Amino acid sequence: AMVAPAAPPRHQLLVVDDDPVFLRMVCSFLAESYEVAAAGSGAQALQYLADHHPELVLLDYEMPVLNGPMVLESIRSELRLKDLPVYFLTGVDDRQSVERVLALHPDGYVLKSSGRQKLLEVVGAFFKHPPRKP
Repeated sequence: AMVAPAAPPRHQLLVVDDDPVFLRMVCSFLAESYEVAAAGSGAQALQYLADHHPELVLLDYEMPVLNGPMVLESIRSELRLKDLPVYFLTGVDDRQSVERVLALHPDGYVLKSSGRQKLLEVVGAFFKHPPRKP
């Protein structure tokens, strides 16, 4: 009998967004190729990160209560997580908004309007060339 080769371990991502429809959609796009965890709020994301260490976080910029910048700040302030790569998911693409997002030094950002193909390209490129640890 043929023994199928073990599949290589799948990269692990966390997607954080307070819009359940968008969250489900992004997770379904990514689940074809990756292990994906979903969090519906900033608090849920931090709770998940207390016990898990995904390789990449896709973090919604605009959320109620704990917004993306606050979650990012919290991640960066924690020794165990400070090098965790975080990409902002943002719905706004005018220059001013993008500059505001980038001023927080995420590892990257993805426009929510990107669509499946672009999203998979961005995440795929990240895993091909993960940021170097200092």
